[in-house]
Amino acid sequence: MRTTVYSLFDVPSNLVVAFVLLNCLSIETTLVTCAVILVAGGVSSCFLRQQRVSTHMSATLVMATGSRNHTRASENERPLLVSSV
Repeated sequence: MRTTVYSLFDVPSNLVVAFVLLNCLSIETTLVTCAVILVAGGVSSCFLRQQRVSTHMSATLVMATGSRNHTRASENERPLLVSSV
């Protein structure tokens, strides 16, 4: 299962490498393209981390209060951390 997930996440990077190698791009264009992809990845990482922290804080509040009703916006949302205590 872990290998499958790694392979799925590796596909976009392989596509970028293939695109760069198959096209005759100048060094400046390649550098700008890589910089844009790096910035987009960094922004996405910060956004996902912020979502995880807020979800973790909700799960901590659920464990502290023992109630789930007032911490979730809808029943479809699930906390990342569930205590079995």
